[in-house]
Amino acid sequence: MLKTEEGDNKESKKIISLLEPLKNSNSENDEKKEKKSFKNKNNVIILITLALLILGGIIFLIYKKIKINNVTLSYEEKRKNLINEINKKKYKNEIFSPEEIKANDIFTNEIVPTFQFNEDFYYDLAIKYKKEIENNPFFKDIYEMPKGAILHLHIEDCIDYIWLTEECLKDENYKNIYLRDYTNQIKTLFPLRLIYTLTPRLTNETDKEGKILIKDTPLKEILTKYKELNPNKTEYDYFHEHLSILPNEMEKIQTNSDAWSVFMPKYFFAYVLIHNPKFLRGHLLNTFRDNIKENIYRLESRARLGSLVDDNLNPISIEEELQIYKEVINEIHKENSNFSYGMIIEMIRNQKEETIKNNINKYYTLKSTRPDLTEFIIAMDLSGDEDHFRTFYELREAMDISEQLKEKYGFYLPWILHCGESIKYKNKNPIDGILRESRRFGHGINLIKYPNILEEIKKKDYAINELKIKNLNIKK
Repeated sequence: MLKTEEGDNKESKKIISLLEPLKNSNSENDEKKEKKSFKNKNNVIILITLALLILGGIIFLIYKKIKINNVTLSYEEKRKNLINEINKKKYKNEIFSPEEIKANDIFTNEIVPTFQFNEDFYYDLAIKYKKEIENNPFFKDIYEMPKGAILHLHIEDCIDYIWLTEECLKDENYKNIYLRDYTNQIKTLFPLRLIYTLTPRLTNETDKEGKILIKDTPLKEILTKYKELNPNKTEYDYFHEHLSILPNEMEKIQTNSDAWSVFMPKYFFAYVLIHNPKFLRGHLLNTFRDNIKENIYRLESRARLGSLVDDNLNPISIEEELQIYKEVINEIHKENSNFSYGMIIEMIRNQKEETIKNNINKYYTLKSTRPDLTEFIIAMDLSGDEDHFRTFYELREAMDISEQLKEKYGFYLPWILHCGESIKYKNKNPIDGILRESRRFGHGINLIKYPNILEEIKKKDYAINELKIKNLNIKK
């Protein structure tokens, strides 16, 4: 019996020994399975994590894009809604108040008869009647009456060409002015530019083949030739012809609907004449004093900054340019403490979009970092030929930068826009003027074609700066 049990034990041990490798193998397999399972779980976790990171990145990029374009998207929606609202109103008959009717009667029956003009006066150029207007007794009353403010003015348009000629003639500056003619290089509405130098220089720039690209001619030489060809004329006549609209040019304007071809070269001739600090300082003093003589004590003007150079053609910083404005304003305050000045930064709507964005950013930064030099900067504008240059709608992304900068700096430079300076129906800039909350519309001439838009402007209590003489002069 004992032998049997002993034999059984031996047999059992033998079986166990035979099964041991299998057990170990199963154990190893289980361990491998566990490791593989763990590895698979880790891979899944890693894949899920990567997927979440990628998804998160995509969501972030979408959010960022939406955040950047949020103003544009909401602007598009606002514009669409406003156009729909305006279109629903169609054209309704204007209803005038008793006060408006009375004012119109006084103007028609008492004021108009004092002007002895022909029946086509209202369709003609006002500049032709400048002397008649100034000799009229009513003009003297207007000149002397308190006016309070002028809110639409281009500082470059106020040049007294007689004063400027005297400035050129009385010292060495006269010898150092050159006229640069770009007309052989590019076709443009703005063919003239003035440059200053105190050192002898070649007046002609040529390419590799020797072809003249840019020709600079000393003003002294130009005026000498001018007087040789016109013995009965003086230097003053030369400036008058380049800064004023002449009778033959008026005829051209009357027969050619594109009056800008006459107007813009004169505008830019005036603009570049004062881009030397010596002339700018005197020009500002003259302009401010002339306005005070007419009982105007608040002046708000457009100003294009960043074009000043010294006598050696070195650029003068905008900070230095603003310092000139500040010094002149302080000098005028000593003469008349009631006078104040507001500058509207003027940019051109035909500039590259990136340039406009950079300029907007530059003026916000400057106003933030140099409040001592920018306290009189009150707004921004985009001006230029509305019939040919880009519309506000086309420039919407560039203009939206101001909304982003408002959040960044904590203040806002509002838009006071040239808006509707056109007689064309397709010009819809006034719609964007409303959406940009331009509290004043420069010109707004084509609003006569949009009485429904005009109603929106009246509801918002915005002003329209009607520059009647300029509008007629440029056939608007």
